Order: sequence, then C-alpha cells, then structure tokens
Amino acid sequence: MSSFRETSPLLFLTRPSELKDYFEKGKKTLSSLRVGLEHEKFVFEANSLQRVPYGTENGLSALFKDFLTVGWEGIYENTALIGLKKEGVLLTLEPGGQLEFSSSPHSNVFALKEEHQRYLLTVLPLASQKNLLLLGLGFDPLSNFEDIPWMPKERYLLMRDYMPQKGSLGLDMMTRTASFQVSLDYTSEQDMCEKFRIGLALQPLISTFFASSVLRERQILPFQSYRSYVWQHTDDARTGGLEFVFDDRMGFERYIEYLLDIPLYFIYRNGKYIPAAPQTFRDFMRGNLKSLPGKFPTITDWELHISTVFPDVRLKTYLEMRGADSGPLEFGYALAALWAGLFYDPQSLTQIKDIVGALSQEERSFLRKETPKTGIHTQFRGKPLKYLLATCLEISQEGLKRRNICISNGKDESCFLEPLFQVLDRNESLSDSISKKWKTFSSQEKKNNYIRSLKYSTKI
Repeated sequence: MSSFRETSPLLFLTRPSELKDYFEKGKKTLSSLRVGLEHEKFVFEANSLQRVPYGTENGLSALFKDFLTVGWEGIYENTALIGLKKEGVLLTLEPGGQLEFSSSPHSNVFALKEEHQRYLLTVLPLASQKNLLLLGLGFDPLSNFEDIPWMPKERYLLMRDYMPQKGSLGLDMMTRTASFQVSLDYTSEQDMCEKFRIGLALQPLISTFFASSVLRERQILPFQSYRSYVWQHTDDARTGGLEFVFDDRMGFERYIEYLLDIPLYFIYRNGKYIPAAPQTFRDFMRGNLKSLPGKFPTITDWELHISTVFPDVRLKTYLEMRGADSGPLEFGYALAALWAGLFYDPQSLTQIKDIVGALSQEERSFLRKETPKTGIHTQFRGKPLKYLLATCLEISQEGLKRRNICISNGKDESCFLEPLFQVLDRNESLSDSISKKWKTFSSQEKKNNYIRSLKYSTKI
C-alpha cells in the first residue's frame, strides 16, 4: 500500500481509451528489463513484544525522524511524517505500522540485494537504539487485533471503515499481514498478457516456498500461509486470481474495463481524501461523482485508483507479484531471482508458459484454495506438489544461468535460489519449522524469546 502523493494534472480523462497510454508507457526494451522488491515487516517493542505506535517517544514517527538525520527526505501528510525517500528507495508505513521498503528498479538481483542491505544497515541500528525489533513473517504471531495501533494516514482510516462491509478479514489484512513483493517489466502488450497469466497461475504454487504465517495470537493455525487465506476473505471485487486474464481478449483494454467498474475508495483533492464509494472510476469519467459533481479525473486519480486494487498479480506500468509471505531476508532475494529467472530468459519463459497452459481453470482454482492450508504438502494430480515446484525452480535456475550475470566470485543469480531448494530438500517450509519449534516450548517466556530470535539483524 504505497504512499500516494498528489501531482499537478495536465489533462482530464473522459474516455477509457485515454487510459491505455498509461500502460503502454510501461513497455521496456529487452535490454532495459528491471526487477524491484517490496519488503514489509512488523515492528515490535523488544521487551514487551507489543506493536509500536506512531506518536510515542520511541514510536515510528521518532524512528522516521532519525532517518532525516542520515540523509533521507521526509514525506508528509499534513504535518505527520508518514514516509521517507532516498536515491529511488521509498520507505512507508502500512496501516498497522508495518514498515514497507520499496526498492528502485535494478538490472539484476545482486544490485537489488546491495541496495536493500544498505537500507537494513541504516534501519536496524536506528531501531535498536529505540529498543525496537523488526520481524518478517506473513502474519503477526502475537498481537490481538484490538491492540494494534493505526497509523495517522487518512486513506487508511477511510479504508478501515469500508473494509468490514466487503470481507470478514479485511482489517486483519491491513494490520496483521506482511509480504515480499516483486516487480517485473513487460516488453509489449502480448508479453504483459503472457507474464500476467503465468504470474496468476503460479502465485499459489510460488507462495508455498515462502509460507511463514502459521501463528496467530500465539496459537498454531491449521494453515501454511494464513496470510494467503486472509487475502481471500478481504474484498472479492478488488482481490483474487482474475480469471478474465486467461481469456483470449485479455489486453490493456480488458484490464482497464475491470478497473473502471471497481468501486472507488476515495479521491484526493487539495490535500484531502474524499470518500467516493460505492461509485466507480467509470462514474468519475462521466462527471457523475456525487462527492465531486461535474468534475473529471486526471492520470493522478487513475494511479491512485490502481493502488487500491489488490489482485494476486497487479498491473501498473510493470507487473507486481504479490503472493509471498514476508520472512528471512534471503527469501526476499530468492523471490526476486525466481521470477527473474522465469520471466527474463526467453527459453525459461516459453517452458513455464507451457506448464501454465496445461493447468485447467479448475486446477488453478483448486491450488489457490488449497495451498494456503497445505502448502508444499499439497497433493496435486495424484502426487506431492513439490514435484511441480521443483520443475518451476529448475526452469528458473537454468534461466538465471543463461542470463549469466555474475559477481567477482563467479556466482550467478541462481545462487539466490538456494533457500528454495532447501525447502524442497527438507520437505519443510518456514511454517513447518516454526510450528514444530513452537510445540516444544513449555513457557510463555520461551515462546517470547523464540519470536525475538527471528528478528532481522545486521549480520547479513
């Protein structure tokens, strides 16, 4: 949920055809394909293991102010410091105070990792000075919903009121989930369609590698990725697997039609968010918004609307792969490498396209429903899913080897896939490991210390 900043509009939009240019401008040449990473994590007070509020002495506002002293530029909503930026990197606050790092785009995963670690070497010491710890899991393992502080961002407060009308777990999604997301480029409308379909079909499979959300309120859940389950009970109109993407008529215009009929959360004018639900962007383009009668949207309004739609794969001027739980740092780099190996090598792209093409709509639906519960242990086509996962992983590995982007020690990007091979070799996900250890702890203090042991550290 990246922070939105208003820009000066140059023209008003009145025809759906005008929206196509936004996506057309996202096309990249083969030589300019890039990969980006978003990394969300929870912030806890180290002693109490309570989620950290915004405005206290050692809260998130104070943490962000410390960034200003080391060269970061602040992003404000009214007078509240709600984001930071530096050299193409963006740091923002999710509704419950989760920290979201958004990288700049990179030509390879080595450069992406280097940028991410520079950020970690800033944020982790600053957090430690305030006795805060940063934790990467797909779902908050400890906190009750009622105990989680809300961030002072107006859009979140409007979403908080709207979410319960549309799904039973929308507020949990906002405050108690965290993810890794990877952004990837497309070269043409056809290339976008192929990658969109592959991304949607594989999202339930790929998510099993990263499943880490097995705890809620200190209890073990019957899920591998409870976060994935939460997303399936948030808001059907703006989430999901988007079956229309697999239709022959899929393209920029078809995706625009989908977006036009999704209810607006709000519009942004003169520094204020104005509620607009249940009207749609199509209503806005006709000048029929009750909250802004006779007015028409700009491209800035379109970008804001796109940012409030959350399918498993999201199209902007690039494609976002949104299916992975947050977790250990090496898993974030593995996610970026996995998708780069599948998408940025022509032979791998063809191979994975054939695999996805062989999945029926019923199979895609089954995997999306089943994998949050059973993860890598899912039975698919009469055998363990891990055999299909291994095939996908090997295709990516070979693609990365053919990309042949190496560093001084001779390693190519396929080295980042090692954590995923280990998941398959051990037949054990992060959720398996967490639940196994959780069952051995006889006291609350031992459980607390285990959670503390999962924090991110500067030993990277």
